Amino acid sequence: MHAPYLSHLPRWLTASLLFLGTTLGSGVTALAQLAWTERVVIAPPSRVDGAFVHDELHERSILFGGHDLSSGRQDTWRWDGREWTELVPATSPSLRWEHAMVALPNEGVLLFGGQNGVVPLGDTWRFDGTTWVELHPASSPSPRRGHAMAYDLARQRVVLFGGVGPLGPLNDVWEWDGATWSQALPASAPAVRSFCGLVYDRARGNTVLFGGFDASQAPLSDTWIWNGISWTRRTPSASPSVRARSPLAYDIARSRVVLFGGQNATTALADTWEWDGTTWRNLAPAAPVPSAGYGHGICFHPSQERTLLFGGRGTSGLRTTEAWEWNGARWSSLSTELPPARRHHSMAFDSARGRSVVFGGAGATAWLADTWEWDGIRWRRMATTGPAARIGHALAFDSARGRTILFGGDTGSIVQDTWSWNGTSWQQLSPATSPPARRLHAMVYDAARDRIVLFGGHRVGGYYDDTWEFDGTTWQQRAVSGPPGWDHYGAAYDLERERTVLTYNTGSQRITWEWDGTTWTQAHPVVTPPGIWQAPLVYDAARARCVLAGSLNGSSVLEVWEYDGANWSQRRPSGSPAGRNEHHAVYDNVRGRVVLFGGYLPTNVPVNDTWEYGTDAISAFNTYGTGCLGSRGVPSLTGLPGSRPVLGDVLRVRIDTLPLVWTPTFMYLGLSDSFFSGIPLPLDLGVAGMPGCWLLQSADVLLPIQNAGGSALFLLPLPDDGSLLGFSFFLQAAVVDRNANAPGFIWSNGGAGRIGA
Repeated sequence: MHAPYLSHLPRWLTASLLFLGTTLGSGVTALAQLAWTERVVIAPPSRVDGAFVHDELHERSILFGGHDLSSGRQDTWRWDGREWTELVPATSPSLRWEHAMVALPNEGVLLFGGQNGVVPLGDTWRFDGTTWVELHPASSPSPRRGHAMAYDLARQRVVLFGGVGPLGPLNDVWEWDGATWSQALPASAPAVRSFCGLVYDRARGNTVLFGGFDASQAPLSDTWIWNGISWTRRTPSASPSVRARSPLAYDIARSRVVLFGGQNATTALADTWEWDGTTWRNLAPAAPVPSAGYGHGICFHPSQERTLLFGGRGTSGLRTTEAWEWNGARWSSLSTELPPARRHHSMAFDSARGRSVVFGGAGATAWLADTWEWDGIRWRRMATTGPAARIGHALAFDSARGRTILFGGDTGSIVQDTWSWNGTSWQQLSPATSPPARRLHAMVYDAARDRIVLFGGHRVGGYYDDTWEFDGTTWQQRAVSGPPGWDHYGAAYDLERERTVLTYNTGSQRITWEWDGTTWTQAHPVVTPPGIWQAPLVYDAARARCVLAGSLNGSSVLEVWEYDGANWSQRRPSGSPAGRNEHHAVYDNVRGRVVLFGGYLPTNVPVNDTWEYGTDAISAFNTYGTGCLGSRGVPSLTGLPGSRPVLGDVLRVRIDTLPLVWTPTFMYLGLSDSFFSGIPLPLDLGVAGMPGCWLLQSADVLLPIQNAGGSALFLLPLPDDGSLLGFSFFLQAAVVDRNANAPGFIWSNGGAGRIGA
């Protein structure tokens, strides 16, 4: 596929799927049902001396094995640039650590050796993205641990160097050609060593070695180059200090070898260096940086243009699932830390940066002054300074100015301060006028009028029933009458109807009011929610509904009600969180989900769980049916390992057993596997002269693909549009094969996909 095709396909696909999905009738699989999904941050357990490489064939980074300070591991994990997934291959290498792995351009990942706590190992394994297969080459290096491997792209060879064998440390060189190992015999070589760094420098066409432990376990600081024939020691003007267990990564985007940390004779290190082919440079990036450590995994993720670091051992034990990204200028944490449990906090969604922002609230033992952001995958602790610890404050995101505004709350006394958060730091504002001090008020951003609207709240001795607007510079009171003074409002801005919706509890039911920028009007829906207590209101832009999620006082049931501007309707989504109060929620308009965080349970215990509400966002791709016989066999359609139909990503599908010579190949995309133009599916194509062939989907869209001779790769870019969440689609390849049957067409099996987030 060409770049212009890829760039236009997401926009076209959005329109096509939405149009077809609403016009093709009952044969089309409906959108997914509403559901709550708990978002649990998943990461591999902590470890040292595992192996971590980037598999360019499948565009995923693979982690295998290591030691958790009590035992070895044999687990396999995949990092896709956003999140971790534990894989469960049918077979795996035995538990081990101090092994080496390298990515092969067209074959996945190669692993050799390591140790199991008893003996060094000498087995060779390959991982194809789905399962591990043990190889049995005619010759192999001796068993060893602490060796290093790199892939020489120019010579298409894996290079293995050194390590520690049964008889001691080594300095031999072995190469893997895809079928067997053979020993290289250079005239001279670096001294025997283990735990050195080794990586292939693509820009300069050589393999770079640095450091390691010598025969006496003393750390080294020498740099060597292997060109496939001989070793050359380099004498750069600057070099990292002596160290070992500091693996190397190659930054393809910047043509630099990257080194972080390692272990000298006495301690762990935390410095960052790069090799440019001539010398080393100490980069000394500004904080934050990874903690000092060694025995970590490090690899470069090309599509993210980031070097990823995971795990290792620090000065006081294992790093706790520590992961970082390096972009050539700074480190960014990929922490799996969660915000502390809390209630009475506030949230806003920063649509400019795609982040849900949480500030403050009441923790289990103290009020909080921390800032956290949720990016749809993980939480990140942000600024350490800002507003004082408080409860009952309000946040709203000012999209015109790209900042989150905080007003008021209770810091021990009720306050009236105004703050802004720009994604990096808090700044206290000094508007000429401000609303009186209050807590538990309502605050939303009116996008049509470019104003933050504030209403009501609790004051010392009573309640306010006033309306204020903030234009980014100052507050102005609106001289209008409206709802009675109260607290614990739910408020949201209805983008479609351009008005603020406010609801509050009277004890037996929720009352609803609307603000159009000029006048407050009480709504009188036929159906109203019961007296749900202390619950947020969120506007779901994809579905044009205000969503109220909360519980009756003391109830263990979380109820969901939706308001469409005319009436309230109760929803019964699957997978509901426990009942709670004093939680908060926002609408993530990037991912098309309501995000709910925290609150307290009927047992009066604060919680820190994260939930998302919307259409079921679990993506899936599975094959079904069978293809029909062609001149080379039956064409087979499969999804590439790890590839899923996810919003904003590309689904990768491979078709194999095609004619070896170029021939036109097409992918049919259908929205039904039940009917084709009113005819039930599957449809026997034998009546059309294609015996054994079946039409398995409704063939609504025809897309050409490139047959490279024997196989073809189909790329389906999926738009980052929340309205497509839960959409089901079906794929089937049609191939011109003149020798197969009279019409000259054969068909693959089918693939069934469901778009998720």
